[in-house]
Amino acid sequence: MGGFGNPFYDYYFKPLYWVFIFGLIPVILLGAWFGGNIKKQGQNIGYQNKLQQQPEKNADD
Repeated sequence: MGGFGNPFYDYYFKPLYWVFIFGLIPVILLGAWFGGNIKKQGQNIGYQNKLQQQPEKNADD
């Protein structure tokens, strides 16, 4: 107790571990959520454009 421990573990691994946990994981989760929303919006816009491009049927035809 009260020793120096492992400096590599204490000064490199621990800080990088916590940066990873509190930084990278939320970025991945938010990126997946925002990416899904953007993809869904793109599909809705594509569907609306498809509806607008369909020719109208006239009674004269």
